[in-house]
Amino acid sequence: MAGGMPLAVICLSSAVAAQAQLATEEDVGRVHDPPDWLRMAEARALAGLTNIPCLKPLADSLCLAYNQLSVHLKTCLLHCSSLCPPYHIFGTDDLVRLWIAERFVYDEGDARGYVDQLVSTGMISVQSCSSDLLIDPKKVQMNTMMLHFLRCIASHEGYCIASSDCESGMSSLLVGPIRRLSIQSCKNKVEISRLHASDIRSLYVFDRTWTTLFKNLTNLRVLQLLGNNLRNEDLTGICGLPHLTYLNLSGTLMNLLPEELGRLKLLKTLIVRGTGILRLPVEIGELMQLETLDVGDTMVVELPSQIGKLHNLRTLDLRNSSLSELPNEIGDLLLLETLDVCDTMIAELPSQIGKLQRLKALGISGTGIEKLPAEIGELEHLEILDVSCTTVAELPPPTAGGSMAMLQQLNICNTEIRELPWESGRRSVRVLCGDSDAPHVCNLADLSEGLLQPSVVVVLFDRFGSIWVPVPFPRIKIPGKHRSVPHFVASICYLEISMWKLEEDSLKSLREMPNLRGLALRVDVLPTKPAISVLGFRKLESLCIDCRVPRITFEKEAMPELTYLEFKFYACRPTTEHSMGIANLQRLQRVVFRSASWYTSDPSTGIHAVINRVREEAREHPNTIILSVNGNVESYHEKKAAAAQGIKPSLSGDVSRLSDSRARTIRRIKTYAGESSAYN
Repeated sequence: MAGGMPLAVICLSSAVAAQAQLATEEDVGRVHDPPDWLRMAEARALAGLTNIPCLKPLADSLCLAYNQLSVHLKTCLLHCSSLCPPYHIFGTDDLVRLWIAERFVYDEGDARGYVDQLVSTGMISVQSCSSDLLIDPKKVQMNTMMLHFLRCIASHEGYCIASSDCESGMSSLLVGPIRRLSIQSCKNKVEISRLHASDIRSLYVFDRTWTTLFKNLTNLRVLQLLGNNLRNEDLTGICGLPHLTYLNLSGTLMNLLPEELGRLKLLKTLIVRGTGILRLPVEIGELMQLETLDVGDTMVVELPSQIGKLHNLRTLDLRNSSLSELPNEIGDLLLLETLDVCDTMIAELPSQIGKLQRLKALGISGTGIEKLPAEIGELEHLEILDVSCTTVAELPPPTAGGSMAMLQQLNICNTEIRELPWESGRRSVRVLCGDSDAPHVCNLADLSEGLLQPSVVVVLFDRFGSIWVPVPFPRIKIPGKHRSVPHFVASICYLEISMWKLEEDSLKSLREMPNLRGLALRVDVLPTKPAISVLGFRKLESLCIDCRVPRITFEKEAMPELTYLEFKFYACRPTTEHSMGIANLQRLQRVVFRSASWYTSDPSTGIHAVINRVREEAREHPNTIILSVNGNVESYHEKKAAAAQGIKPSLSGDVSRLSDSRARTIRRIKTYAGESSAYN
């Protein structure tokens, strides 16, 4: 095997590559890159997969893998191998809709389960899965060898492929009834008039120049014309197909949907993505069975009020269109589950959106929306919410029934949102925040067990001067400034609290919190000699201390699980006697200092001396310690590694700079410090 392809196939494809190149150069109106020649040669070599003696073991292996699949998976896999050219990339949603339209499966959840099963078997592979846009589905691709192997089987199951790479398909067009026809070649023209057109149930066209009289396809249920030179007058014939349930016209040259569209009474899926249409006809309201409407990447500027008559609509995709507002009739779509208006000109969501009680996914990324309507909080079944790249500053407050109780994924990258309603900490929610190009992922899960204080919030960002940065761990923030630790925080896992003074009683309360794993402590006054002893804090992993002077000492075996330590300091009398004792923190990996830049750079300040003292302790720590001072990152590891191998360090001193890849991360971290002169 080489690059996932048998050597025998590579040799065969190389032998016919020159011939394929000459053949394609003769095609009129087509431009071929070298990879196209190789792909065509590879396809020709694999076309005889079952008849090549040296590939018989491979064919037997593929046959064994195929025979182990269930009947439903075999049917769906044959469909994938036959409907489109090799190397075609499917959207998961497209596959699911097609399988339902073909009546291979009736439940959307089952169809998505079939996709996952085929991915797990290696029959199809995941090509991309967008993590920063949570509403985007993953894309998959058919395994090339399996595709050509299955095409030999598909020809006996009512599939027919018209392609310049599949001569057997061309010769079989006139033999027997054809149920599903895929036209993939512009070289070999297929005339529907010569076929038994009434037998065809599904037609997939990937040939840009192919045309026919669609009115002859009287029993057609599924029609997909991708990138075809479809004319407006051709649509009249398509609108006369009474059994059509699936119509995909993506990328065609049409710019007008005719009034006759309302005649497609059984239509369930209409996709006109990437076409030149400017509006939807009012007759769209007559498609009472429509479940999916996709007008993304078009110049449509408004939706007709008749959209509210589509009571069976479940998916409305308007992404990257010219839409400027949603009609109030959107609230009549009571079965709607997915609403995507990302990258449109919409500036406001209508309050009627609160009526969409079955809505599961809502995307408004890249719009002009500044504030979410309070009715969003009434969407109890909402699972995915994408508000990235907007000026939204807060999520709606909790409602009596609970705010978005089913929410699982939330994208707030490049927004003004810094905190979440406190209920979010009671559920497993995956949050993307920070920069959308390199999002910070927060997983909220049981931050507060049994906490019933609606005034508290979940903190996702920390502020230093004018800069906001994601916190290491999301935490529950107790508003106000306290003289003691409130009793109701005892079960919290991640806590942020401000106190006037850290008394021994308060320190004892924090030590005894059994689930505490993250603590952000803001204190006006510290004790004269505060010490963190071996007692308590047995699960604490992250500690952030915000105070005026850095008087704190960690005793031996204190905080046995602590890995992240952060300080924000503002003043300190010059001294070299104070030791923080970070060498006693057994699992420590990172120490962060934040302060006004002149505090850390001026040798006459006490903070400068404290940082130097921490540097010395980091050198002696058995772990690799990463020290960050206002975004300037140092790593104390080269001396340890060199000493272990008996090698002299390559750099003078004890501090080695990080690798280029880590340095890029460091540049992003530098936004922590900026050049702010004070902490607000």
